[in-house]
Amino acid sequence: MTQRPSRIAALALLSSSICAPAAMGVVRLYDDIAVSPDGQRMAIVEIVREDAASGRWLRYNLIVANIDGTNAAVVDSVPTATGRLSQVSWSPDGGVLTYIRARADADATGLWKNTAEHRIRVLNADGSAGRSVLRSTTLLEYPTFSHDGQRIIYTRNAESGRTLRITGLDGTNDTELVRAEVDPGRAVRADRGEYFLFNAEAVNADGSLNKNETRRVIAAVKADGTGLVQALAWPGTDPVSLITLSLSANSSRIAIEGIAGFISGHAWQSMGISQGTGEIKWPASRSAFSMLPDGSAIMFCGGLVQSDTIYRVPLKGDPVPIALQRVNIDDVARGVPPDETDISEAVPEGTRQIGEVAISPDARRVVFSWAITEGDGAGTTELWLMNTDGTNPVRLTEGAVDTRPRFSPSGTTVIFERLVAGSAQHDVWTTELWAGEAKAVIATDADETQPTFGAADNAFIFCRAAAGKPEETALMRSVDGVETTIAGAQFGPSHPTFVADVDATFFSSKAIDAGGAVIDGKRHVAFVSGADATPRSWRSSNGTPADLLGFRCSGDGSRVLTVMQADERDYLFFEEQSLLGSNSGAVGKVTSFTSYDVSRDGTRFVFVGTTTEDAVPGVWVVNWDKGQFVKVMPGVESSDVRIEPPATPRIATSDADAIEEPLSKEQVSNQWGFTELVSPALSPDGTRLAVIEESYEGGALLGSALVTAELDGTDVRTLVSGEQVLRPRWSSDGARIVFEMTPAGEADSEVFMVDADGANLTRLTTNDVFDSEPTFTWDDAGVVFVRREAAGAGGALVERTRATGAERVLLGAEFDVAFPVAWQQTRSLIFRMKPVDENGAIKPGAAGYVMATLQSDKAVPVFSISGEDEFEWPQ
Repeated sequence: MTQRPSRIAALALLSSSICAPAAMGVVRLYDDIAVSPDGQRMAIVEIVREDAASGRWLRYNLIVANIDGTNAAVVDSVPTATGRLSQVSWSPDGGVLTYIRARADADATGLWKNTAEHRIRVLNADGSAGRSVLRSTTLLEYPTFSHDGQRIIYTRNAESGRTLRITGLDGTNDTELVRAEVDPGRAVRADRGEYFLFNAEAVNADGSLNKNETRRVIAAVKADGTGLVQALAWPGTDPVSLITLSLSANSSRIAIEGIAGFISGHAWQSMGISQGTGEIKWPASRSAFSMLPDGSAIMFCGGLVQSDTIYRVPLKGDPVPIALQRVNIDDVARGVPPDETDISEAVPEGTRQIGEVAISPDARRVVFSWAITEGDGAGTTELWLMNTDGTNPVRLTEGAVDTRPRFSPSGTTVIFERLVAGSAQHDVWTTELWAGEAKAVIATDADETQPTFGAADNAFIFCRAAAGKPEETALMRSVDGVETTIAGAQFGPSHPTFVADVDATFFSSKAIDAGGAVIDGKRHVAFVSGADATPRSWRSSNGTPADLLGFRCSGDGSRVLTVMQADERDYLFFEEQSLLGSNSGAVGKVTSFTSYDVSRDGTRFVFVGTTTEDAVPGVWVVNWDKGQFVKVMPGVESSDVRIEPPATPRIATSDADAIEEPLSKEQVSNQWGFTELVSPALSPDGTRLAVIEESYEGGALLGSALVTAELDGTDVRTLVSGEQVLRPRWSSDGARIVFEMTPAGEADSEVFMVDADGANLTRLTTNDVFDSEPTFTWDDAGVVFVRREAAGAGGALVERTRATGAERVLLGAEFDVAFPVAWQQTRSLIFRMKPVDENGAIKPGAAGYVMATLQSDKAVPVFSISGEDEFEWPQ
C-alpha cells in the first residue's frame, strides 16, 4: 500500500458511466465562433447531439481550425452531463484562448438541472495546456483579453446586477469597470483608441444613464474604467435594441446584432464614397458571428433550420459554407513561430541622406531610399529594408539611383523608379524582399515615375510623360503587360495610390467639377473607381489657400494622410473617422517632411522628416492609436517602441489544471501526459470511493492503479498498480475489493482480490482465457465473473468459491453475459445478457440485450427496453 498526497477523488464520480455511449450518427451544432487577430484561424464551440428523435446532447467541443475549415482539431471537450463550453475569444497575439467552462449536474437526457460552478479558462491555442483564471458559483460570462494581452475583461451577473470587470491572468486584481445600472453585456476589444465596446443601457457623455433612451445601445469604456460613453445606437427612430457586435481590426467596419436581425455597416462615408448599411439575411438560422480582421467578410454559425454549418458571408458576395476537415490536435503543427533569418548587413559608413519611405501592409517593415552623397558609391541611391523598430537593416539595391519605393499588396515585393543611366528619364523596377535581382517591369522611351501597385502584385500604376514634357503626364495602369489610361494629361495627375477595398485609384489632380471637368482652382484629391472611369473629386480645397498634393489611406479608408500646400509650404495632415469619432477632421500634422506612407491596417504610419525644424531628418514610425512618434533612423531612439503588443503568457504544462472530465474519441491532445479516473465504486457504508487511475503520456497508457479515498478527497491510497487494472467492486462488509488486472507479461485479464487496506493481494484465476468484470456474491462467499475464450467473444458467467477455489459455470458463453453485480435485496445477481424466454432459453433472432437474474439456475429477465442495443455497467 502506498500513501498518496491529497487529491479530489470525488472527480471520479463524474468520469465513468454517467454519459451513455453516443449513437452511430450525431448532429453537430455550432454555438459560438471567434476569428483570430491575424484572420487565419477560427475558434468554434460545437455541440454534439444524438441523431435521433430524442436529440440527446452528448458533448461540447472547443475546436480550433484554419479559416478555410482545414485542420479542425478539438482542443477542449466536456460531456454535456457535467458541463458546458461557451463564449470563446483570442488573445491579441493569437496564441491563447479564453472561454467559459461551466460545471453542472444533469438529468438522464443531458439537460441541465443546475449549474454548480462557472470558470473563466485560458488555454494555449494549440491545445497544449490550460488553466482556470476565475471560479465562481455566480454567473461569469463573455471573457475577452485586454489590448496588452495581460488581463481579461468579463461580465459578472450577481443578484445586485451585471457588471463589467477586469482581472489578471492569475485571477488577482479583480476590479469593476462598469457598474450594474449600465447593465453591460459582452465586451469586444476595439483596437482603435484601446476601447472595449459592449451593449448596454444608454449613457450620456458624462457616463450617467440616459433616461430618455429606451433602446439598448453600444457603449465604450477603457481598460482603466475611464471614458464610458455611448458609441452607437440603431440609426433612425425605430426602437431597436443592439445585442452584440463584431469589429474589423481597425474598428472601421462593424457587424451588429439587433432584435430585428443582423446589420452591417462601415465607415467609407469618411471618404465620400457611399456604401450603405444593409441587413444580412443569410444564413436563414443564425447564432454567433465574428468579422474577419480586414472587414471583408463575417464568419457565421448558422444553417437552413438550425445552426449546423459554418458560413463565410462576404460583405459583397454570396455566403460560402465551410466544411470542417477534422483532424487530431496532435497532427497539427504546434504554433511555435520560426526565428527570423538574420540577413542584416552592417550599415556602411559615409555621408548619406534618407529620401522616400514606405511601410509594409502588415506594419512590420519599412523600405526607404538612401542617397550616398560622399564616399564610395557617391551619386547613387540605394533601397534599404528594416523592421519598423529600426532593427535588421538590409540592402535591397545598389549601384543605381532608385527612389520612391512602395510595397506590393502581398508585402513581398517592392516597386520603385530607377533613373536611366545618362538621362533624366526613369523606368519602373521591382525587387523581391528576400531573394532575386531587381528587374525592369515598365521600360520605354518615356519618363515613368511614381509607381505603386494596383489590386495585385501583377498590377502597376504609374505616371508617364513624354521625354522632356512633364506637362503631358498621364496616369497609367498595367496589368500583365496590358496598359490603360486612368487619367489623362488634362488632369495633371500625380502621387497615385490604390485602395483595394473600394477598387479605386486616388491621385492629386487639377481642380474638377461635379461632372469631372477640369476647372480653375486649387488642386484636388481625385479618384477613379472600377465602376466609373471618370475622375471624381474626393476632396476639394476650393475656397482655401491650399493645394492637395498627395493622399495615402488605410485599407478601409478610415485613416488618411493628405498633403496640403499653402504659402509655398507643405503640411502632412493625418486624419481619421472611426466608430468612436464624431466626424472626419485633422488630428495632427507634420510640417517638415519629404515622404510618407500608412499601413493597410492603419495602426502605423511613417514619414521622412523632423518634428522640429532644426532637427536632423530621419525615418519616423508613428503608433496611430497611441499618438507615439519614434525616430527609428538614424540613431537609436526606439527603446520604448512597442510595435506589437506583448505576447500573452502561454500556459506551461506544469501549471495546467488536471483534466477533470472523461476523455473521448473527440477529446483533447494526448501529446502531453495526463491522468484519467474511471470505474468508480462506492463502499457499502458510503464513506470511501474506489476508482481506477490511468496515466497516459503521448497518447499511450503508461499504467493504472486501484486507488481509494474519502469522499472529500482526503486519505488517498494506492492499493495495487499494474499495466491495466480495471473495474473494482467492494465486498458487502467493505473489507475487500475484487478487480480484474492483466498481469505483467501476460496477454489476458485475470481476477484478483485485495484487502481494503492494501494487504493480502491474491490472484483468484490463472489461465489463458479472459476473466473479467468480477463482483462478490451477495454473501461474500464467492466471486462471480465473466469468462471469454478470446477477446470480443461471448461471455460465460462463472462463480468461484473463495474457501475452496472451486468453479462452476452459471450460464454458458452463448448467453453473452456481461456486467454482473450482487443484488442484495434479492440475495442474487443481476447482469446483462441476450434476450431469453420464460423458460430461460435464448430467443432466436432477438436483437439487443436485457437485464436478468438467476432463479434456480435459470436466467429470468427483469428489465428490458425495446430497441436498446447496449447497456453500460449497472450502477
